[in-house]
Amino acid sequence: MINTIAGTGAIGYSGDGGTAITAQLYSPSGVSVDTVGNIYISDTYNNRIRKINTSGIINTVGGTGIGGFSGDGGLANAADILDPMSITTNEAGNIYFCDYSNNRIRIVCVNTCTLANINTYFKNNNGLLLFPNPNNGTFSIQIDNIENGVLFIVNSLGQKIHEQKTQRGVNKIATSGIPTGLYHYRLFNNMIHAHSGTVSIE
Repeated sequence: MINTIAGTGAIGYSGDGGTAITAQLYSPSGVSVDTVGNIYISDTYNNRIRKINTSGIINTVGGTGIGGFSGDGGLANAADILDPMSITTNEAGNIYFCDYSNNRIRIVCVNTCTLANINTYFKNNNGLLLFPNPNNGTFSIQIDNIENGVLFIVNSLGQKIHEQKTQRGVNKIATSGIPTGLYHYRLFNNMIHAHSGTVSIE
């Protein structure tokens, strides 16, 4: 059974403080769930990170809605971001996301953050790096902690356009004949979803 948990299907921005199902989103491209069940969304073209709590209420936790770059060291909801995409959380509840058009990885510190904690997280959590991104259809994925995986690339309709087996280390991904655009990749380990994100082909 499939159900919608956020968004009305109409493009726009609305709904903070209300139920997620009645809120408007604009091309969301990343989602993550923390250890207590809160859901975080990269609301890409609204230039916001949004949170759905366990009661189903949605709010902005990062970004002002103005596309740009500002705010490091200050409150996340007073910072400008530009086209946020892939997003994840760690066991401490902190939020990491790709600030795509600013060419940065940014962290929203819900709890105390230190550089040591950030370094440990990136080394030990998903252990995946995709580069370059954007690319021309040929790129590499470095996988640190999955010995044998399968990578799928799908379009915005969810249609599979590329499938490739992967191994630990650097894997070269060479697609052919794929139109330019934004695609989603999904990495599976023994048929269990391990990682996902977006890749831009130009």
